[in-house]
Amino acid sequence: MSDHFDSHPQLGRGVYIAETATVTGDASLGDECSVWPQAVIRGDVNAIRIGARSNVQDGCILHVTHDGPYTPGGHDLVIGEERPRSATGPCCMAATSAPAA
Repeated sequence: MSDHFDSHPQLGRGVYIAETATVTGDASLGDECSVWPQAVIRGDVNAIRIGARSNVQDGCILHVTHDGPYTPGGHDLVIGEERPRSATGPCCMAATSAPAA
């Protein structure tokens, strides 16, 4: 984890971040989230908010433009490899090469 200027990652209770994952800047992870190896959550130009009990799987890159913030749909999400856009609701699985809803 690292700061970006005055922005600091915020972690809920019981969050797991793999040693090789990166969480930086204005990123917030809800309770019991997990971030797996080589995943990147980059809150450097705008906020990223991940809801409770969600997981960001191996190799995912979450980044946002100045038009953000990025809040991928709520809680209980599985954000998988090669996901091109955001999920739309709670209890959602956004998996490998899934089209944006």
